[in-house]
Amino acid sequence: SPLNNIWLAKNPWFETDVVPALQKRVADILKK
Repeated sequence: SPLNNIWLAKNPWFETDVVPALQKRVADILKK
């Protein structure tokens, strides 16, 4: 959504720090 893109543009750290951490957690959960 456009709102989400605006939010991400204001919070670039979210994409660089939080997203990879979430992806790692999801991968760990899926491996179980």
